[in-house]
Amino acid sequence: MARADIDGTDLFALIGALGWLGDQPSFAPRAVHLFDVIASAILTNR
Repeated sequence: MARADIDGTDLFALIGALGWLGDQPSFAPRAVHLFDVIASAILTNR
């Protein structure tokens, strides 16, 4: 279940930001870690 204060627009923006970070050579190795950080902030039952 996701946090109640996040809507579809927020989620879309966060996913877009993760995609952009994954395309950056200096951030690519940390993509999985950054995904976990964002997912744990969004999902309430994780």
